[in-house]
Amino acid sequence: MKKAEKYDELLKKYNIQDSRDLEKVLKVYYQQSENVTAEEVEISEELMVQYGISSMEEFTKARELNVFKENFVHVSESDQSKFDYVKGILERSKNAIFAYLELLPEYDVSEPVNLTNTIFIIKKYGKEIVLITRPSDYEHGFPVTIIEALNLNSLNKAYLDKHIDKIYNYDTAGNKFNIILLYVTIADFMIFCDKYFQHIEQHSYPFEKISIDRDIMINNISYSDIKIMKTVHNRNQCETVLFHVCVLIK
Repeated sequence: MKKAEKYDELLKKYNIQDSRDLEKVLKVYYQQSENVTAEEVEISEELMVQYGISSMEEFTKARELNVFKENFVHVSESDQSKFDYVKGILERSKNAIFAYLELLPEYDVSEPVNLTNTIFIIKKYGKEIVLITRPSDYEHGFPVTIIEALNLNSLNKAYLDKHIDKIYNYDTAGNKFNIILLYVTIADFMIFCDKYFQHIEQHSYPFEKISIDRDIMINNISYSDIKIMKTVHNRNQCETVLFHVCVLIK
């Protein structure tokens, strides 16, 4: 009896007079639920290209790493044509970029090391650099960023300055962001990070420093052995970012 009374109260609350009214409300609810589900599960080819996903294995790994954040996406394992299409786009992009770099004497792309289908180790001025490629649209591609990696067992300021400035020598296009990656073997990691931050705050960059941030988090998560800082610069009236990534190597 109490259960029936509760149902009556709910029906009155939402002005449901009879079973037909109830059926209409439920029908609208389920239609809206189906629309939301369709939007949530859809992943476009453009999004796959953006993240460099050209196989089910790469898609699964991206989902496990929470690349899509709160957006649940799905792609059918049987839809191989979508993966093939994306793979073709990424391959054309890579070929276009390598063909362009072959024309520039400072680059050596004769023996690239493939880390993934969009990340390669090549040489510039005889030094190894990391090249990340992405299509700018469905026909052309361009270098996205430059990563300068180095090993440090002390805070050698002259050595650091040389490599920080080298990034700007490499970046002839004005990338949106570049990365200096530091593999640190110093025991007191936090003291090193504090001194490093003070150094990059005072460093004289080729382009005006607009701002600096020492506590960048990945997906709102802090890692004890990885510290990320960034400096924002004004390069010809455009904002560019240099990420400083310190990784403790034990």
